Amino acid sequence: TEADILAKEVVNTATAEADPIDPEDPDETTPTGEDTVKTGDEDPEDGPTPPIEDLDTTLTVNKKIGAEDAEVEAYKLNDTIHYDIVVTNDGNVSYKNIEVEDENAEFVEGEGYELKDGKAVIAKLAVGASVTIKAEHVVTEADILAKEVVNTATAEADPIDPEDPDETTPTGEDTVKTGDEDPEDGPTPPIEEKNGHLTIEKVTTSKPANGKAYAVGETISYKITVKNDGNLTISDITLTDTVAGYDPVDITAKLDKTELAPGESATAIFEHVVTEKDIAAVSVTNVATAKGTSPDPDKPDVPVTPGKKTDTTQQPTNPPGPPIIPDINPPDPNPDLNYYDHVAYIIGFEDGLFHAQRSLTRAQTATMIFRLLTKEYQEKIYTTENDFSDVDESKWYNSYVSSMVNGGYIVGYPDGTFRGDTPITRAEFVTILVRFFGLADVECVFSDVPENHWAYGYIATATHYGWITGYEDGTFRPDRALTRAEAVTVINRMLNRGVDETSELGEDVLIFPDVADPKLWYYYEVIESSNFHEYTGHRPNEDWSKVWQDPTI
Repeated sequence: TEADILAKEVVNTATAEADPIDPEDPDETTPTGEDTVKTGDEDPEDGPTPPIEDLDTTLTVNKKIGAEDAEVEAYKLNDTIHYDIVVTNDGNVSYKNIEVEDENAEFVEGEGYELKDGKAVIAKLAVGASVTIKAEHVVTEADILAKEVVNTATAEADPIDPEDPDETTPTGEDTVKTGDEDPEDGPTPPIEEKNGHLTIEKVTTSKPANGKAYAVGETISYKITVKNDGNLTISDITLTDTVAGYDPVDITAKLDKTELAPGESATAIFEHVVTEKDIAAVSVTNVATAKGTSPDPDKPDVPVTPGKKTDTTQQPTNPPGPPIIPDINPPDPNPDLNYYDHVAYIIGFEDGLFHAQRSLTRAQTATMIFRLLTKEYQEKIYTTENDFSDVDESKWYNSYVSSMVNGGYIVGYPDGTFRGDTPITRAEFVTILVRFFGLADVECVFSDVPENHWAYGYIATATHYGWITGYEDGTFRPDRALTRAEAVTVINRMLNRGVDETSELGEDVLIFPDVADPKLWYYYEVIESSNFHEYTGHRPNEDWSKVWQDPTI
């Protein structure tokens, strides 16, 4: 019995007594006998007696992932890891009051045990018997950063021998680590990878007065939502909003929270008043982006998906039409410009159209003007290196922008950006052209270009040379976006290039389907700018002797 195991021996004594032989004297004649056997003894007559086995207080704990997680590939933030803790009596005596602890998991109710003071308690465990205890752990951000969850379950029973408790207290322990391959229990799912990430959603909360498009002076209101859709808490969040064509604005102060736990969001309200520049661009494109700090030491800068919204503006009341043609007052030629070879310096789009009324971008401007330089000067200034934060080698216009900056003809913005996809304004465009010739000593007469305007001298010089003019109301509108048709007209006038209805052009002339009507005021200007040609004469009625296209430009 278990008592024999604890006593470490079995002592058995056999006694025998017979009835008295002499009834008259029973005490003298009662036959008796006795002999004792003790386990583990060596009897001289009977030989050795086998001993009782030693006391075995083996208490086995086997901790493994529960069957509930059989389909889990990786534990995510806030997922519950289920554990089965199997406590088995592998000894040779019963145990009582077995207390099971796990500092990194919480026990749940089950059969064969009770929950007391954060422990699972088994009242009694017979030899060979097992009880399965259920426990759970919810994945925390600390687990994500640690890349693992380590859980150790321990069990301890009351002493079996009260007289020698230290020697006979059964204990057991087992550890489960996420991502491990256990030879007995099989693989344990890993913890998901660290992922600090913010996503910005931007929606327009206002409506234009006419229900269709915004007019000058109307306010566009946006609700910007910054969501932490990663699995790490992001702190020190800053929010920047940029309207195309304008400097970025730090609107962090408008956020209701600048620290976001996973799944949390912060909101901000931003407003933009529509300007004439927006009207010229036919839309307002607004992009919100953010920065933040992640607790991940390997990647403290948080990746962000910006939020973008485009709203339509009203068409200008005075859309671009035939420009007022001033007399040309040509400056001295600049040796960097190719006056003699009439190259095609502008091309169409992938849809085969020219899109004459579309705004010309800053990157397209740099590309066009680089094509107008002499081969020698192109080679002299060519580079793909620049200091702009938004013009890396992946941009199609990298070499054009880098080279024109290297030549000193274009510059970026004070924040270190170039903004190649932003429409170029009339003031910016003429400034680039005037840099080839220098400022003329003339006055600017437009009511919206005061002497302290940054482009005052450039606008005055460009209008003095006759490349461009203002509007009938006496304004120049320097911040208005320039259309592609207007741009080629200005350049053609600068280089004294041009054809008209009297010119002989030949049969190989490229004419875009959307610029096929000779009645369009820019019809001949587009033809002049988009065809390589050999010629005689000069603007406005060159005659062409050879025409071709170069697909490499």
